[in-house]
Amino acid sequence: MQAISKQDILKRLNQAGVANTVQAAMVVEAFQLYLASEFPDINANDCTPLFVQGGVLVVRSTHPELMHCLRDRQTDICEYVLKTTGKIITRLQFRTS
Repeated sequence: MQAISKQDILKRLNQAGVANTVQAAMVVEAFQLYLASEFPDINANDCTPLFVQGGVLVVRSTHPELMHCLRDRQTDICEYVLKTTGKIITRLQFRTS
């Protein structure tokens, strides 16, 4: 029996028309894991990834200090997401509401 590769899975998801949705969900989950590992004291309501559009991860945060810190770490976050999901995120965009 042969193992199914990540590329095979993505090909089948593309055929089903859900590949972009699945990849966006993977990016959101990777961002949440990064937050949990780097900022263990942050409440889930303090920073919420909303969606991915055109290589931009849109994040809602109620704390300006956290947004500033995440903006400073944007390169690290994008590299982490690429390493864990294979999806290229070029930048973060923040919303306050």
